[in-house]
Amino acid sequence: MRRLIQTQEDSIRSIRGKTGELIEHSTLPIKAVLTINTPTSVTFALWRGTGSRPLYYYLYRSENLAREALARFWDEAEGHLMSKAAKKEARKAALASTKASDYWQVGDVAYASWGYDQTNIDFYQVVAVKGKSVQVRELKQKASHNAQTMTGMCQPDRFNFADEKVLTRRVQESGSFRIDSVRRHVSKWTGKALHYSTYA
Repeated sequence: MRRLIQTQEDSIRSIRGKTGELIEHSTLPIKAVLTINTPTSVTFALWRGTGSRPLYYYLYRSENLAREALARFWDEAEGHLMSKAAKKEARKAALASTKASDYWQVGDVAYASWGYDQTNIDFYQVVAVKGKSVQVRELKQKASHNAQTMTGMCQPDRFNFADEKVLTRRVQESGSFRIDSVRRHVSKWTGKALHYSTYA
């Protein structure tokens, strides 16, 4: 026999019965059912989003206590939503005001450290700075290697480019930028040789 999947509406209907009061938030996807069993026994169930099971299911000693609990949850949910919205707007504002020249100048070298079983290092030299973006070219490297430990130290060979490819990348509010889906974060090279490994 095939088992039917219970929806949120089924769950609310089952808990609400004939005497429960359905309360819905005016803007958030939150629903609650308040059921007065006796003057000293009031159940409060709450659903958030589209889930079929209630997020909360509590028993209170009075209707006032149950409604106070609901009001507190309403306030917390609204505060959380406002906090997320405020952070999103702050990030948008920071990104809008970001200039690539705040972080990068022509001639600077960026590096990306990446890899799972080993540490790979790639170097990129800034060849142009325009508005919110930089143009970079990959550099060849000068490296030492220890065959026993399969590790070494590397540094960029400045102005000795690996190929003719020029990449245009948008600078984030942190000053970093993304090369590709693997090299998702770069840092400014400080002039010191960097450790790499070739275990894999």
